[in-house]
Amino acid sequence: MNRIDLCVLAILFEKQADSFMVAMSIDEISGTGIEDIARITLYKHLKELVRNGYVGIGAKAERADSYFITEKGVELLNIQGRK
Repeated sequence: MNRIDLCVLAILFEKQADSFMVAMSIDEISGTGIEDIARITLYKHLKELVRNGYVGIGAKAERADSYFITEKGVELLNIQGRK
C-alpha cells in the first residue's frame, strides 16, 4: 500500500463510489486532483487494489471499467486515519 493507493481509495470514498452502480472510471478518478499520474499507472494501481479486495469493479462506463471502494477499503482508510 502506497500513497497513490490511499489517494485512490480516498477519492472513491469522498465521491461516494461505493457500489456496483455508483462507481468511477479511470478518467473520472484522474480528474479529481491526481492528474499528474499517468493513466496506465492508475490502471495498474486499481488492478492491484481490486486483487487485494479494497476496490471492486463496477458497471461499465461506456466501454471502460468503473471502480468502487469496498468495505475492506473503507476499513483500511479508517485504520490509516484518512477517512
